Amino acid sequence: MLPGYNHNVEYQERTFHIQTEDSGIDNPHIISHLFEGGNILETRKCDYTNILDSEQRDKVLMSLMLNQHQALIRELESGQLDHVLDGSSRASEQEEPEPMQQIEEPTAERSV
Repeated sequence: MLPGYNHNVEYQERTFHIQTEDSGIDNPHIISHLFEGGNILETRKCDYTNILDSEQRDKVLMSLMLNQHQALIRELESGQLDHVLDGSSRASEQEEPEPMQQIEEPTAERSV
């Protein structure tokens, strides 16, 4: 299990906390939560089963975690989550989840 990311973000005169963590190789998921006052407002989850056997798993995993964490921060700051913040609905209840993107294992550069 790798260390995660935690950030407090000020938006609309409110403080939100975004936390991203690795669930470990026995449950290979990256989970990001958007909190306000201890309440989870939004969650993002990414399965990484397809990179478990990669020699560069930890490097790829850290990159995936950072990308997911930063994406949630951008969504918050751009107003894309305003419907969640005003309590009208959760995005996961309104929309179909986006299909998982296939994560390709990085290839080593080869010299000829």
